[in-house]
Amino acid sequence: MGANVQSNTTVGLAQATGLLAVRRAETANMVVDQYRKQGVKEVIETFPQVGEILDRYGIGCVSCSVGTCLLEDVVRIHGLPAPQEAALMADIERALGSGSMMAAPEPAVAAASPPIGRPARSYSPPVSKLVEEHTWIKRVLAVIPALTEDIRARGRADARLIGEVLDFIRGFADRFHHMKEEDILFDYTDRQTEVVRVFEEEHDQGRGFVRAAARALEDGNAAALCANLTSYRELLVEHIRKEDEILYPYIDRGLTTHQVGEIHRRFEETERAVKADIPERYYRFVTSLERRYPGEEKEQCPTATTTQVVQAPA
Repeated sequence: MGANVQSNTTVGLAQATGLLAVRRAETANMVVDQYRKQGVKEVIETFPQVGEILDRYGIGCVSCSVGTCLLEDVVRIHGLPAPQEAALMADIERALGSGSMMAAPEPAVAAASPPIGRPARSYSPPVSKLVEEHTWIKRVLAVIPALTEDIRARGRADARLIGEVLDFIRGFADRFHHMKEEDILFDYTDRQTEVVRVFEEEHDQGRGFVRAAARALEDGNAAALCANLTSYRELLVEHIRKEDEILYPYIDRGLTTHQVGEIHRRFEETERAVKADIPERYYRFVTSLERRYPGEEKEQCPTATTTQVVQAPA
């Protein structure tokens, strides 16, 4: 009888332990599901180790200036290979499910696994055109530090030159380039996705910097002019990187062959509707600007965080 009692006790303990494990797993899953639907910045603030995990997989949400994208959207939109996405989610779920706010857990990916990263990017023809236009925009962004340094040294701006820079931003970067994104490309994805909305919000934020810079130029406020040109540059450098590396590949993956051809046709129609000397006139301006400020990096600009608009006084 004593043996039976001991056996029953052992079975009871095993059942209780199993039930406790199930309940813990259910609780962990509830926690994970809760945070999947929250903005990634909010999640990182509560669980800093999630930011470390995302960084390890090449997803730079920690440095993002907005951070309202949902955690589940952030993972999906980056298009990691399936094994890496599964490993990433396992690491995040372990971090969230543990309820710990300390250091990131050891990665689920074995130490002998290949380095974490993405395959080489390739774009559809119409999206390749947008990436090429980014190159011209980055060339102007690369000159802005020298421009603002010149303004500070002189104590005033060359109104004609800065006016041409603002015309390039408004005419080429915004109307010619952003128009094709907002009026055409974004029609082929879910515009209500928080990730896409963030990019549109950054377009508006950039326009705000440009308006403030134009007011500062009119008022002769060199400090506000430099501040807003710098803020615009910092925003666009990171914005372009995220489009080239994240948004464009994400949209491209969802396009059919027919849609690619349709986007290409709509791009061509839009370009024919602008003045005949665009974009060549802006290309000539960029080249002349670089001759005036030689030695500036033409292909890449360092990543920077976004600052706020500095308004010119009335």
